[in-house]
Amino acid sequence: MTIKALSDSKGTSPDSGQPVSESDDEEEDVVLDKIPLDSKLQLKLEHKMKMKLGKKIRLRSKKLDRKRGMRKRGQWPPSKVNKLKNV
Repeated sequence: MTIKALSDSKGTSPDSGQPVSESDDEEEDVVLDKIPLDSKLQLKLEHKMKMKLGKKIRLRSKKLDRKRGMRKRGQWPPSKVNKLKNV
């Protein structure tokens, strides 16, 4: 049984012991990153981010309102509830 060990693609090529240039891979990545998105796709992404931010704000205000109501009823902080049960 024969096993071949392949070397890393960054270090040397499997066929010869010569180093492989990494600049080819990096140039392709850079070119793909610099391509501008379609305006429609860009608008969708911006809208999605705005919606996420709005959702976070709504959830936070809802949580704070709930907390305020619990304070008025004397149920916040939670440790206070246990003290009131013994009364």
